[in-house]
Amino acid sequence: MNKKELISSIAERTGVTKKDSGEVLDVILDVITEQMILGNEIKISGFGLFKIYKQPERECRNPKTGEKLTVGAKKVPKFKFSQNVKTIVNGDK
Repeated sequence: MNKKELISSIAERTGVTKKDSGEVLDVILDVITEQMILGNEIKISGFGLFKIYKQPERECRNPKTGEKLTVGAKKVPKFKFSQNVKTIVNGDK
């Protein structure tokens, strides 16, 4: 499912126009992104957790040349589904 199909599905289920559904979805995604940039967790109870993990600087090797490289520290966005969603997806509910 892509974003357009998601917007259509939201519009059908809520009775709201596709335009309004798209605007709400865009705002939700913007807020989640802004909060992650600030380093905040976004927990949606019963669905999951958006979180930023800090990956430390590390050494690795170029697979072609074997040369040692240093990869700088970075922030990695992650999402972890709640146990509730995992249970539903596995057909246990």
